[in-house]
Amino acid sequence: MVAGAHFSQLAVDLLAPITIPYAMFLLAFGGERFRAAAYGDFSYGTYLYAFPIQQLLVAETRLAFPVYVAVAMSLSLLAGVASWFAVERWFHRSARPNRERAIAKACANAS
Repeated sequence: MVAGAHFSQLAVDLLAPITIPYAMFLLAFGGERFRAAAYGDFSYGTYLYAFPIQQLLVAETRLAFPVYVAVAMSLSLLAGVASWFAVERWFHRSARPNRERAIAKACANAS
């Protein structure tokens, strides 16, 4: 049992530094398969709220590190999504209708 645990930790130590960044780049730049930004730009809110969430979790809980990372990432992303839909979307340039684009679309529909 100990040898199996040692082997699995060795596998994680060797594979994680390669596979995790690759998976992140695939999700970010995977083209049409993974359209991460199709629902909005959650990056700033996630960045903004991640540190306070991490500090709160450290101060108020006694989670094992892998659980802590998963909970902190999930809560930070959730806060980023909430921030996008509640605040940021209304001030973001790409979310506002473009006047010229609206006029061109109306003219195309009229003819």
